[in-house]
Amino acid sequence: MEKKSQIVLNVELNEERIPEKIFWKASESDFEGFQETKSACLAVWDDAQKSTLILDLWTMDMPLWDMQKATVDLIYALALRLQNATKDTEAAEKIKEAVNTITEQFQKQNITPKTK
Repeated sequence: MEKKSQIVLNVELNEERIPEKIFWKASESDFEGFQETKSACLAVWDDAQKSTLILDLWTMDMPLWDMQKATVDLIYALALRLQNATKDTEAAEKIKEAVNTITEQFQKQNITPKTK
C-alpha cells in the first residue's frame, strides 16, 4: 500500500477576501493540530501548461520586516532547490548573490524586527 502525506491550509478571510488568519498542519509534522502562521506560499507545477501556479498568502498584520525576511528566505531556498534538483550551481550561486545584495540593502535601510 502507498504511503500518503497531507498538508492542509485553512484561511480565514475578511469581507474583502483578504486573509486575516492562516492555519496549517501536515500529517508528518512533529505537532498535533493546526499551527497559526502569518504567511504561506505554495508552488504547484502544471505539467500540461508547463507553468507554475503560485498561491501566495499573507495576513495584513504581518510586519514588514517579517515579510522581507520570509521572502529572502524563500528566494534562498529556491536557489538551493535549483542547485539540488538540476545541479546548476552557477545559476544557484547567482541567486544567492542576489539574496546577499538584498539582505545588505535591508540592513542599510535599518529595517529590523520589533521586539515583543
